[in-house]
Amino acid sequence: ALSHFYQCPNFFLDCPSSSSEEDFLYFRGEIERMIAFLEDQTGKKMDYDRLQETVDFSHQAYELLCRICRLREAVPAPVGVRDQGRDTSIMNTGAGLPETVRYFENRYKELKEKVDRKEGVVPHERYRVAWWSGMPCFDMRVFNWIEDEYGAVVVLDINDPVTFNSIEGEGLGDTSDPLGYLTQKAFKSTGRRFTSAYTEFQEDVILSCQQRKVNASVFFTNFGCKQGNAISRIFSDEIKNRLEIPMLMLDGDLLDPRVASGSQMKSKLQEYFEMLNRARG
Repeated sequence: ALSHFYQCPNFFLDCPSSSSEEDFLYFRGEIERMIAFLEDQTGKKMDYDRLQETVDFSHQAYELLCRICRLREAVPAPVGVRDQGRDTSIMNTGAGLPETVRYFENRYKELKEKVDRKEGVVPHERYRVAWWSGMPCFDMRVFNWIEDEYGAVVVLDINDPVTFNSIEGEGLGDTSDPLGYLTQKAFKSTGRRFTSAYTEFQEDVILSCQQRKVNASVFFTNFGCKQGNAISRIFSDEIKNRLEIPMLMLDGDLLDPRVASGSQMKSKLQEYFEMLNRARG
């Protein structure tokens, strides 16, 4: 649509959904084709020395972010989902910058000190929540509300790079081959993993829940996400049967409150956590 509106050429970067060696080589070739497209359109050649430097900074920031995410395993959890979301956004927009590395170095130090002091997001953590699919970005105060009302802290979400890489590990290897590194980074991204074949990441789901000591689970059935919603029942059955954790299916949209307002979501969340309270006795 943008290409048509602005009457400009575009390039579609095609990433396969499976993870064979052939798929890996195919996507690396796609990145190489994208570089050639950009060189042709801009009249400038790729500066591979600068790419190497950028990827090195990106790698440092990514590893620090993963260490920060691993701190969410601590009881009580030192960080809530809104602050974690901010950190993820900084990584998404600032990867490759030395300032981002410095930020995450200080951020890790800050949160590690909280873990050492056993200082959590809420004074009395009661529920450790796995939150699947998207989030109600139009009203993120919902998360503050469940923290205050029920001592419920989201300790696992799909923006966390560790979530779907618990078994093999979230590491991306060294950066000596920057294009290979970027290919691996794309293949391990949470959005891609979440929408790939369920059998590829189902054990990561279970292990991540166990590592984070999850005892509550919410699947946000985002109105616009057809791929994510298609596996919501599989998620629900798997987590209930293997971990004995009931799943709340929470209708909503990332941006549009007309699908379900903040107050409507709070009502559903209230029913869910009160049910868990009754089960605890």
